[in-house]
Amino acid sequence: MKQIIADYAAWVVVVSGGLAILWRIASRTRSRVGGALSKWNAGFDTLNGRPAITHPDTGEVLVEATPGLGNRLARMEDALVGLSDTRAELGELREQVVIVGNSLSQHIQESAAANSARAEEQTAMWNAIQAVAESRPPVETTVTHTERSV
Repeated sequence: MKQIIADYAAWVVVVSGGLAILWRIASRTRSRVGGALSKWNAGFDTLNGRPAITHPDTGEVLVEATPGLGNRLARMEDALVGLSDTRAELGELREQVVIVGNSLSQHIQESAAANSARAEEQTAMWNAIQAVAESRPPVETTVTHTERSV
């Protein structure tokens, strides 16, 4: 009987020692495995999307749903197509602005030339008027006052 109890005791010691060793190994690798699993889950959620997280009691949305990677890339493509269209339109507008600017510059130059020619004509006209005024004797006008009797 002592032999049987000794065998059971040895068996219990070996099993409990093995379980202790396994527990120690599991506790050390749990953070590594947990980190790997959380990264796996994050990658899976990124690729496939994730539904919204809601509060179980109130039903309030705590975290918005995340669409899958395919949907997000499709939206990015659409945005880039719109951006390239906008860029092309801006290029066309830039050309139009340059054309209008050149026309305005030309108009300003032509107006300045016309104004200077007009100013020369006006100067010549006033000089002619002054010459005519200087060549004539001044006209004397007499004003007579009549008194009224009240």
